[in-house]
Amino acid sequence: MFNLKDEKMWIKLCLLFTAGIVFAVSLSMIFRYGNYFLLGDINTLDNNDDVKYLRSALLFLEKGTLVYGRVDQPTVFIMPGITYILAFFMKLLGFSHGIIGFRIFQAVLHFLGLFIFFFLIRDVFNNSKIALLACVIEGAYIPNISNTGLILTEEIFKFLLYLLLYFTLWAVKEKKAKYYMGGGVILGLACLFRPTIALFPVLVLLMWVLYRYRIQEMIKYTLITLTVITAVMAPWWIRNYLEFDRFIPLTESSGNPFLQGTYINYDQSKDYMSYRVENNEIKMNETEFATGIERLKLYFPDQKKDYLYWYTVGKTYRNWNYPYYDRPILNVSHKAVSQYHRIIVLLGLLGVISALVKNKTNFYPLMMFLIILYFNTIHLIYFAFPRYMYPIMGLVIAFAAFQLFEFYLFFRQFVPKFKNKIDYHHITRG
Repeated sequence: MFNLKDEKMWIKLCLLFTAGIVFAVSLSMIFRYGNYFLLGDINTLDNNDDVKYLRSALLFLEKGTLVYGRVDQPTVFIMPGITYILAFFMKLLGFSHGIIGFRIFQAVLHFLGLFIFFFLIRDVFNNSKIALLACVIEGAYIPNISNTGLILTEEIFKFLLYLLLYFTLWAVKEKKAKYYMGGGVILGLACLFRPTIALFPVLVLLMWVLYRYRIQEMIKYTLITLTVITAVMAPWWIRNYLEFDRFIPLTESSGNPFLQGTYINYDQSKDYMSYRVENNEIKMNETEFATGIERLKLYFPDQKKDYLYWYTVGKTYRNWNYPYYDRPILNVSHKAVSQYHRIIVLLGLLGVISALVKNKTNFYPLMMFLIILYFNTIHLIYFAFPRYMYPIMGLVIAFAAFQLFEFYLFFRQFVPKFKNKIDYHHITRG
């Protein structure tokens, strides 16, 4: 599964060199820039997601309670994964060194993730050269280095997503329980960081249909995977029931991003709708969600075209037009990275078309494309933002690498003909 022994030496060396350079640069950026990577105020710990995660970890160590927006109430606004990881490093190293430890941990995950990414893309396209090219492009994508310094869920989730896709590929192909068990563990862990991955099994079901699994096999592997996911998620479910006296499988935090998403171009100066501010996170979530529904009922009938455009093209454009690059490094401007990003997205789009046309019996490229489509679509409902597309940018890069390889194969066929014409012209003139 995680095997390089059959690869040519030059591919192994290029992969190791790429991953090593990325890791070394990531480490140097962590120590060079330090808390420049913080998006919020480290003194107040209350004005951005990253510093709220830090505060959540501190209070978890002090009181054993998971909090987020309000420090006097237990929260179900976030999944607990990042709080637990931060708390571990703070317990081990203290507050300041714990932050550094967490960033180094993310750099290590990014280093290891490049190898998993290579294995995944190699097996998806059955081509080591495409996989290596994808790793080089991924390594040269500057936000990957910058974002290892951020205190957010994206870097960990990206690593888990690559791992989940790789286990899924092997599970579908090999039909072995151990791969479904591994995939169940990874999916459960991924949900502890980003609950939007929870519907991933629907894509697995589609792969079962495409690869003609029998009903008995579907039931068998569903039960195996469901049992493992339940074991991973059960502590979170029990905690939520004890704290809130109800079953909450993931979070209660969709209200605010849903409400923000109802404002076309996020312009709240037009058709703003006020609502009551609650002193309870769950009630606040319900109020914001209800306000969003009310806005759509009120304004959608008179602005159908505007809203339909906004909830399809408009938000998709917001998701993909810019990279998530909040903290520029190495004097590389946001403009330069944006240009690189857009070239990748364009090549990736062409690569999707080429890959789906050329792989009519290999459905793994389709699985990878559906993950991209899934994440884009699910965020059309809410607040669309490049940060939410960052974990799947590697999959776009993979399709871009596929397209570049297709270009190479196309132009290579003309090189011998061109060379022969030159030789013939030289002989006749001589």
